[in-house]
Amino acid sequence: NHYNMAGGNSPSLFSVSDSEELLFERTLSLSASVIDSNRRAFRQLDTPRSYRQDEDESQTRQSRRYVPGQLAISRRSFGTHTIMPSPVVVREDAVTGMMRRRSSMQKSLKALDDAIITPQNRTPRISLSRSAQKHQLSFSQLDRSLIDTSLVGDSLDELSVTELPSIVEEKTAGPETITFVPEEHPASAVVRFLFDEFHLCLKSYTSTAEILDLAQSYEKACHAAWTSVDKSSLKGARLSFLQVPRSRTFEIGVVLREERNTWRLIHSLYQDMLSGCEEDQSMETDTPSYLAYSEKKIVESLYKRDSTVRQQQIVVDWLEKCAEEEINHLFMSEFAADRVCWERTLHELKQGKSHRHIQNNPRPLVTEIDPDAPHRQGRHLVDGDEEDEADLIRNVYFFIRAGRLDEAQKLCVRAGQPWRAAALEGWKLWHDPNFYKLSDQLADCSESHDEAAQGNNVLPVEGNVYRELWKSCSWTLAEQAQYSQYERAAYASLSGNLEQILPVCSSWPDFLWAYYKTMIDVRVEQEIWTFPRPDRLRESLPDAYWGQQSLTPEEVFERIEGKNTVDNGLEVICQFRAVQKNIILQDITSLAADIRMWLTNSPKLSHHFLRFLAHLVLFLRRVGGGGEDDDSYDVLRQYVKGLIAEDQSRLVATYTASLQPEERVHVYAKFLEGITDGELKKECLQLADKAGLNVPDITRTVVENIRNIEQEDFTLTGSFMATLETDVSETDKKKVAAIDWLMFEPSQRSDALMQANAVMRGFIAAGKLSAAREVFVKIPNDSIEVVHRQLQRQAGNVEIPSAMANALKEYLCVKAYLDANDAFQNWFRQFHENAPVAPPQIPRAATMQERVTFEQTLKKYNRDIDRWRRSIQEQTDITTQKIYDVLLFVNGGWMTDDVQDEGDDNRRQQMFLLRQLCLPGMMFLLHEVLHSCRRYQEVGLQIIQSGTMMVV
Repeated sequence: NHYNMAGGNSPSLFSVSDSEELLFERTLSLSASVIDSNRRAFRQLDTPRSYRQDEDESQTRQSRRYVPGQLAISRRSFGTHTIMPSPVVVREDAVTGMMRRRSSMQKSLKALDDAIITPQNRTPRISLSRSAQKHQLSFSQLDRSLIDTSLVGDSLDELSVTELPSIVEEKTAGPETITFVPEEHPASAVVRFLFDEFHLCLKSYTSTAEILDLAQSYEKACHAAWTSVDKSSLKGARLSFLQVPRSRTFEIGVVLREERNTWRLIHSLYQDMLSGCEEDQSMETDTPSYLAYSEKKIVESLYKRDSTVRQQQIVVDWLEKCAEEEINHLFMSEFAADRVCWERTLHELKQGKSHRHIQNNPRPLVTEIDPDAPHRQGRHLVDGDEEDEADLIRNVYFFIRAGRLDEAQKLCVRAGQPWRAAALEGWKLWHDPNFYKLSDQLADCSESHDEAAQGNNVLPVEGNVYRELWKSCSWTLAEQAQYSQYERAAYASLSGNLEQILPVCSSWPDFLWAYYKTMIDVRVEQEIWTFPRPDRLRESLPDAYWGQQSLTPEEVFERIEGKNTVDNGLEVICQFRAVQKNIILQDITSLAADIRMWLTNSPKLSHHFLRFLAHLVLFLRRVGGGGEDDDSYDVLRQYVKGLIAEDQSRLVATYTASLQPEERVHVYAKFLEGITDGELKKECLQLADKAGLNVPDITRTVVENIRNIEQEDFTLTGSFMATLETDVSETDKKKVAAIDWLMFEPSQRSDALMQANAVMRGFIAAGKLSAAREVFVKIPNDSIEVVHRQLQRQAGNVEIPSAMANALKEYLCVKAYLDANDAFQNWFRQFHENAPVAPPQIPRAATMQERVTFEQTLKKYNRDIDRWRRSIQEQTDITTQKIYDVLLFVNGGWMTDDVQDEGDDNRRQQMFLLRQLCLPGMMFLLHEVLHSCRRYQEVGLQIIQSGTMMVV
């Protein structure tokens, strides 16, 4: 009974015994101020008052609106009011004209809408009644910044939201599974922003002491991205979960919201776990008996002592804080300030239409206007009032669901129902501050006992001294079917009646809130009942209430998984729900199993969900809660691949450093293979060095990986004629450019020599001498001196290692071979292309002038031929010397090692094949040069001198 719960008297419902009168008197005192405001509201109605139809109200209420006249009420008592009719002038013509104008305007707007939206671009619409639309609301959709609560972190109103590109909403009939939009979609800029933002957060908070700041920074980053999404796409979000076209922007906004909420949950729970360990250990196991004088103190002691209850409360606060963002979508504007409760019904009764309704309508109108009249008389209110009543009750429940009971009470007072606001007061814990005030003052050393006693004033008692009686009444009300489901759920949520909350739950958070709030309610009640009241016996609670004690968190989630919630159709949302569940249960093993399943069964797992999982793994690794198993490394490995695919080059080094040590070099080297810009190459190596990666091993691996692409086959099928070169392919160009990775640091000059030798061996074997020359040019001329200085600096006077000595000799062998080929090319062009052409002979009958001209031409030719012969002689000497440098190479011959080393057998085999391939070619070139210059004696001599090489 609403009046009994609010402290009023309504003898028509309850027959109260004399022993219970005192209870109701004390209950009445809890809400005296609210009751007085109710009385004042009725007292104001004694004076006739004119009502003007509000413009906004007329547009919303539509045809069920009326044009009130003057109302007058004769108040006999506070409990039940008899309505006295008074003359009312109803302007029927005004009502008819207003409805006609409204209908015409609606038709015009519809025609204009149809004209603007072309058929091909028109999106399907859902026509729902006003009541049905409101029933579709759910707190799993969010729309505004949060308001702070004590247990769930700081207020997001203080966040500095980064300016991001605005989002242009596109409607599309996409699949049920959320997939992120292509890059050209405007929303892609928002989600791509999070890659850099999360990386910045990870680099900003590196110590273990800053782990909570790290989680909160993730939350703020997601909130900033979510805020930049067009919020209009999130309005009416519940409808978008139905089988209708959804906007891409809406789907992105939903995912960003869930990720932000998940980080908020992680921050809140781990903040309690990390800060509450020492506090739990220091708490006394025995609770002082004086707490019996205060239910508030009992509960505070329980929360300090029991971490399980405290964390369950954190979950509830988290769910309420997430739901709080839906408050802006409630229909607050329909309840004008200082309005009268059920004004339409009051108007009808003042006109004396109650009896007419009884006779002509199967829905008879109430004859009294007190809050219990509709249920006591079994009659109805005017349709508009019943609709407003349903809206009010539904909004009251939504406020309670969002943890805003104070706003629910304000809404009741605003709607002209202060008695309902008083009825919602009874849940508050009883606390007598006067019992503790004197002891608190004596604890202060600055005051004496007398001073404390003299300054002691009596303070009002907090809460409801008969709270258990109110709770029992609320439980009974929630069980009564004549009340609406939302009204029953509102009182059930405050009295711990789980079965009456579940029917109004539609989403995963709604169900979780109902179960956890009930679990906490029962646990708190158990704790309170362990301390007998010193002044009286407590009223018993229903047996069904205590039957809920067996609920456990694991059982709660099992039950929720069997529910058909509105967000089950979105794959990414279900994945976030699974993460939230495991975080709440602290079940890292199950979380790892879920991650393994997602990586295995979802080959197209979103890169943005991978970003969340990767940072979750790194967060758990820092707090010591896991992150070192194979599944965690798989997540990080997949995320690095995703960063590479998303062209997030500057972020790869940080996350590669979190992989297993044996795979870091391989993964980062594989990433560097695809980078061609010189400045970006240098920057990536600097980032790798800052991240703690082994840069020398990485660059060496990059070159090895690139040069092993389409590796040349070292066989003797190549041509002996070096002049017949093979074309250079794109792969060859990549191999040439790969040497640049070893040129950034002088300390890697030895590696550069070895890798360049390997690349040039392949090119020479394939007859691609121009590519080999490009590689050779990349090695600075002072490389041998630099290598010697580095080796001396590292090893002092110790001899150069055999591998390095062999590499230096091989480098000189390649240089001699390329110089010999270049010299031969110059000789060939000089001998065949630059040779002077003899002038043609003149006939015997030529004139004197022709003879003079011929003689002058012949003299010039002789001078040119002499000059050409001298240049050919010089070029021949140079070419033969260069070729001799190859054929007669010192210290064992060309392409041989000075020091036998147990090195790479493949390298030695390649060098042996190169000797077989290139040395005969050098002999042919030398023979070509000497024979063409008619230096026949030297031809025989060079064959004798180079015979040893030919035998090899």
